[in-house]
Amino acid sequence: MADITVSSIYKNYANAVTVNNGATSFTIPTFDMDDKIVIVVDNQDSSDASLNILATNAVGDSADLGALELEVDAGKAKATIVESARFKNSSGKLDCTITDQDGTAYSGTVAKVKVSVLKLLGDYHA
Repeated sequence: MADITVSSIYKNYANAVTVNNGATSFTIPTFDMDDKIVIVVDNQDSSDASLNILATNAVGDSADLGALELEVDAGKAKATIVESARFKNSSGKLDCTITDQDGTAYSGTVAKVKVSVLKLLGDYHA
C-alpha cells in the first residue's frame, strides 16, 4: 500500500493542504506521538463511497477489531478526527480502504474520492 501525503497545519495561519486522489487501499503515515488527525473525504464521484480505517490490537497488528467507517455520499464531503493510537499498525501507519458503502469493491472511479489528512500543530513561528 502506498502512503498518502499528510499536511501539517498551524493555528491562526493560512496553510497549504494536499488533496490526495483516493485509492482502493492506502496508508496514512503517523508520527512519533499519538496524535489526533483530521481526515477530510470529498467524494467527487457519482457513486457513494466509504473510507474504512482498520482498527488494530494493542501491539499494532491488524486484527478483526472492526474499522472506522466514514460513509460519504456522491457529491458530498465529510470529516472526522481520529486518534492515531487506536488505529496505527506495527509500522506506525493507518491502513485504509475505499469501498462501496456495503463494503464491496468500489464501483466508481476511486481517484475521484479525494482524501486530505491534517496534522494539527501549534502556533506558527516564522
